Parts: sequence; C-alpha cells; structure tokens
Amino acid sequence: MNVELATALLEQGLGQTVVAISPVMGGDSHHAFSVTVGEGEQLFAKCNVGVGAAALETEFASLQALHALGAHWYPRPITVQRDGDFVVLCLEYLDLHRPENDQNAAQMGQLLALQHQITSANYGWPTDNHIGRTPQTNTEHADWVTFYRERRLAPQLTMAVRRGLAREVEVQVRDLMSQLACLIEVDVARPALLHGDLWAGNASITRQGKPIFYDPAPYFGDPMADIAMTRLFGGFPHAFYSAYHELMPRRHNFTKHCKIYDLYHALNHFNLFGSGYLPMIIRCLN
Repeated sequence: MNVELATALLEQGLGQTVVAISPVMGGDSHHAFSVTVGEGEQLFAKCNVGVGAAALETEFASLQALHALGAHWYPRPITVQRDGDFVVLCLEYLDLHRPENDQNAAQMGQLLALQHQITSANYGWPTDNHIGRTPQTNTEHADWVTFYRERRLAPQLTMAVRRGLAREVEVQVRDLMSQLACLIEVDVARPALLHGDLWAGNASITRQGKPIFYDPAPYFGDPMADIAMTRLFGGFPHAFYSAYHELMPRRHNFTKHCKIYDLYHALNHFNLFGSGYLPMIIRCLN
C-alpha cells in the first residue's frame, strides 16, 4: 500500500489533514486502514490498483445510490479519489461486531426483508458495478429470466471456460441456462433491491445494536437471489430466516431456487480463486 499517496488523495478529497493512518483487517480484496483526520474524527478507507481500483469506484457509486433509495443501513460513502491506477475510497467509520444473539440475527433478517420491499420497474441497475473484483453488467431488462441468464450466468460462464472449466460442466451449465424459464417461478420474481453479495461476512452489528450491511454488489432482482447467497459459507442463524420470512413468505421449491442462484456465485468464486470451487459448481447443477 502506498501510504503517502493514499494520505495525499484523502486530504484532497476530504479537505482535511490526515493526522494518523494505520492498516486494519478489511477482507482479501483491498488494503484497508483506519484514518484519523482534523480534530480526531475517525474514518475507514480502502485502496487498490487496477481492477480492484475500479471496484472501489463502483462501490462508492453503489453506496451513494443505496442511500438515495433510503437504504441507510449501509456505510455512508464520503469520497473516492484516483491517481493513475491507484484509487482510495473513504467511508464513515463504524465500530462493528458479529451478531451476538438471536435478537441481532432477527434484526438483520427484518432489515433485509424491508430492503426487498424497495422495488423497481425493471431488473438490473443504472450502472455496471463489481462483485468482489469481478465486473458485473447490469443492463436493465423487463424479464428476470433474460436478465439472470444474460447478465449473470453468461458472463461468468465465459470467464470460467477461459479459466479451464471442463467441457462437460460447461454443457451442464448451458443446459440449465436454456431451461431457466421452466425452473424459476417468474411470477414472484419481482425486481427488489438486492445486496447482491450478502454472505455472513458482509453483515455486522454496531456497538449501538444497529444492523449494517456492507460490500454490496447491488441491483434489482429476485429476492431469492439474496436469500440463496446468505446460506453460503456458513450462513446466518435460524433467527435471521425466521424474521425474514415473517415479512417475506418462503418461496415454493426453495432449495431448487437456491441452487440456481448459487450457481452465479460458484462460477464467480471459480473465476476469482480457482478450481477449488468446481465441486460447488457441480453441487449447484445436481
């Protein structure tokens, strides 16, 4: 991390002097650090170069859009600054911790259900963004099956084939894509505001007990796509799902829909991290 350049860009964007900057744990995609400015205000910042830098710029735009839609349970974006291929993103600082009890988990489930009640006329998002470091195209469609096939599965499959996905697995994915209209209950797949990358590592509780979601890859899509993602990589506590389904009824053929939507994330992880995620792709296809 170029601390000097990050400091200079932050001071440029904030119009304040950075008095302290120190690395913190912040995931595996970016360099993260705590920043103190002016008279002691604490902020959170992330920086990266290349593709990761572009992801930070779309994260800033996504957070702005989420707040404009009333989703104030995401970190408030403050500034994003670029110098060449280096980008630094600055957000409000939040003192976060993992959910400690069923009440915390239920609050998160209720909040996601409320978010899914924010809707749009079409599926997609006004601009493209990223899921992790992967570009995510969001061209709007009136039809959910078309959007999910052409803007989610197809780009990931193309990348996976380039990265060595076995031909027989590619054929299985293409076969599923051709059958989506018969597999997805499109009559209830309304365009709801999705987090887009909501696993347990992207949700926390503030010290004041407020649920916070972060690292979004937002778009308007089928709410089941978010719920499916929450079950991956350890999942959320049972209380999360009970609270969510009190407001948003559990989908018919729940497990089938989860596998269909998890395929997108399985392909993305294969593309980001390699063949260790091939078994996950195959599980989604079975």
